[in-house]
Amino acid sequence: MKTKEIKAIITAATLLATGSLTFMPYNHVEMPVLTASAADIVASGECGAEGDNILWEFDSEGKLTISGTGKMADWTLQQPWSDNAFQVVTVEISDGITYIGDYAFNNCMYLTSLSIPDSVSEIGEFAFNNCRQMTSVSIPNTVTSIGQYAFFDCQSLSSITIPDSLTVLETSIFYDCYNLTSVTLPENIQSIKYGAFQNCKNLNSITITNPDCQIYDYKTTFCNSYDYETDEAIFSGTIYGYVGSTAQTYAEKYNRKFAVIGNEQPATADLGDVNADSSVDSSDASLVLAEYAKIQTGGAGDFTEIQRKAADVNNDSVVDSSDASKILAYYAMISTGKEPVWD
Repeated sequence: MKTKEIKAIITAATLLATGSLTFMPYNHVEMPVLTASAADIVASGECGAEGDNILWEFDSEGKLTISGTGKMADWTLQQPWSDNAFQVVTVEISDGITYIGDYAFNNCMYLTSLSIPDSVSEIGEFAFNNCRQMTSVSIPNTVTSIGQYAFFDCQSLSSITIPDSLTVLETSIFYDCYNLTSVTLPENIQSIKYGAFQNCKNLNSITITNPDCQIYDYKTTFCNSYDYETDEAIFSGTIYGYVGSTAQTYAEKYNRKFAVIGNEQPATADLGDVNADSSVDSSDASLVLAEYAKIQTGGAGDFTEIQRKAADVNNDSVVDSSDASKILAYYAMISTGKEPVWD
């Protein structure tokens, strides 16, 4: 139906409603089925390393689509869609793209949804610089290389999946990722470069599963804050690694808290046995109370995930004094020869 016809129907309906139109002969008209229109493309162009091998489109709903085959181009700060960067909410990278270019999504501050296909094998430096609203990233196992500062200043990033295919964490790759709290590095990570986790304010757990991983020998490789005037780097979290590992060596050199992973820790939690000594007694209750006191005073807590599961005997997802009381009650039953039960 043409625009003029639609306007005529609306005008007639208005006149009838107001009494200005007293008679209209009835003629049956098939009304059109109205459907939501697709978002309008507001900008587009080429962004491939070979020119037109890759195309980009940005629509009126804030979606940036990258399609084609091969490598994206590299840029320095100003990518082709930089004029729309602050409006980008969603990025969809089509299957066929093999490389995400340097500074590709720089300053996409309001980007919240990102899709990276399995065809991608490399991510350039500063690729997601200053994507401050992005909360999670899942990197496929096809990615073998990620450039330095790739996630610099991604302040809301709280979840990152690091693929087994990656071997190096480049310089300052997660610098200023304020909301990262816990990271586990796969065994294939062979090297952690300078400042990889610098100024990660809420990072309280970093697990390094490669006992021979080369960790850059400086205090800001893992730190919650750094004072340039005093040259003081603070890390209040825990580094987890194997006995005799480079993780332990690093932790001891820079006075970081270290905890052992591997055969020394149970694979699953035995309820109440917080210290994993195959018994439930007052020492377990004491550990729970100490953990609870630290959390109550604003600390992050020292328990591993396994310890938290063992300590949460009332299964309320919180470690507190009520768990300690139940552990003591359980221990009292054992001590008096009664059959212990968790009530």
